[in-house]
Amino acid sequence: GWFPVHSVYDDMDRDVQPTMPSDLMFESRFESGNLWKAVRIGESEYNLVLRPDLTTGGCLWFYFLTQNMAKNFTYTFNLVNLYKERSMYSSGLRPLLWSEQEYEGTGRGWHRVGDNISYTENSTRRKNGNNHYTLSFQVRFPHGNDTAFLAMCFPYTYTDLQDFLVGLEKDETSSATFTRSELCRTIGGNRCDLLEITAPPKPGNQITDRQCFVISGRVHPGESNASWMVKGMIQFLTGEGHVARVLREQFVFYVAPMLNPDGVVNGFYRVSLSGQDLNRQWSDPGKSTHPTIYSLKNFVKGLNDEGRLLCYIDVHGHSTKRNVFMYGCTGSDGREKCFPRLFGERCPNFSFKDCRFDVDRSKENTGRVVVYREVGILHSFTLEASFCGAEAPQPPPPSPDIRTGTVPP
Repeated sequence: GWFPVHSVYDDMDRDVQPTMPSDLMFESRFESGNLWKAVRIGESEYNLVLRPDLTTGGCLWFYFLTQNMAKNFTYTFNLVNLYKERSMYSSGLRPLLWSEQEYEGTGRGWHRVGDNISYTENSTRRKNGNNHYTLSFQVRFPHGNDTAFLAMCFPYTYTDLQDFLVGLEKDETSSATFTRSELCRTIGGNRCDLLEITAPPKPGNQITDRQCFVISGRVHPGESNASWMVKGMIQFLTGEGHVARVLREQFVFYVAPMLNPDGVVNGFYRVSLSGQDLNRQWSDPGKSTHPTIYSLKNFVKGLNDEGRLLCYIDVHGHSTKRNVFMYGCTGSDGREKCFPRLFGERCPNFSFKDCRFDVDRSKENTGRVVVYREVGILHSFTLEASFCGAEAPQPPPPSPDIRTGTVPP
């Protein structure tokens, strides 16, 4: 039957409020939140519009809370302005839910939800003339009158990072393994951190004599899984394990955990406050418009000038492929494939078959390509992890000959 379609939320207009007692309440005006508008179009159905990225008009990242739901009542949500043609929602990806009452009662945090999930093209147009896509899914909330959050991927905010780093500094064991400095300040005035993880100097083994890995993450704010990977790397490298101690004695690990704090704070998907994708600015970054890229590039070049830079890894999430894999740059003798193959031997969830080493024209201004071509580092990669997780573990690929770099077919 007929239903009075009406708006219930607009993050730019606080006068837009629920008008019916059964209306869901929405909110996204918090750190990393993204929901622009919510319109109730049926008894239990809502059209949701995400706030698109500045200038590009694209978005996949959503993160919002809802209240005033009925227990075990099925709601349908349609996110109507997604921009990618392909999506892992057609291959098993599901949204995430965090329920306040569930967490307080059972300790259960973020978990996958959603039934009758579909991802289809619709008739509304983007600025570039292409159509938008609609993600539809149904949710039965476990509790009534709850506060529940829905998100594209496990959130990891700028505040989460700062709290984590402060905790490491306060820990007596981990604090002895690293120093924390400020790489630069962002357009929004946020701190971009740089960690130096290594062992104290010893006679004949000075820090300045050690080769270096540079690891960066979260240049694309909507790829929150990148932050979780970088956090795991930091926890491992600053830990008490034997392998971590050996690595610290032999190498220096420089980690820039979050290259786009402004985008993370504002709930963007790919851009910064400049309105640009920072991972397309490495060829000629501006000191004032792309300060984190400008500063990290100069830092990387400085290490290379000292003859110490061994490897650069930029950590990302991936929205259209399964598994964890690497993108590299094609060399003349295949040696660039050695590190990913070794990675595949030691990590059952890493997929060497999904690695790629060619360079599309659209990728020529990315970090891994510029560090490879301009700085001259063979081992320059992006480490990608799917939003949809890994397939069943694959048998390890053949081992390369470390001395020659020769890889069996």
